[in-house]
Amino acid sequence: NSAKKLMKKNVNAKENSVHLKGKTFDISYVRFGANNIQLNALIQALKKLRGEKKCFVKYEVRGCLHITVR
Repeated sequence: NSAKKLMKKNVNAKENSVHLKGKTFDISYVRFGANNIQLNALIQALKKLRGEKKCFVKYEVRGCLHITVR
């Protein structure tokens, strides 16, 4: 299955990933590069949504924000 293939390439991947339930997604923050204006806008929007208890946000050291919608 796709999770097993991903597990070979990504140490964060898991066979029973919450991503498979359709309520969790990742956004790569390294893709913003030096564009701090866009990155800060994203972070502020996520903080607002988290404060409204609409999502959970987890910072992953390997370059992405792991977001689960409530």
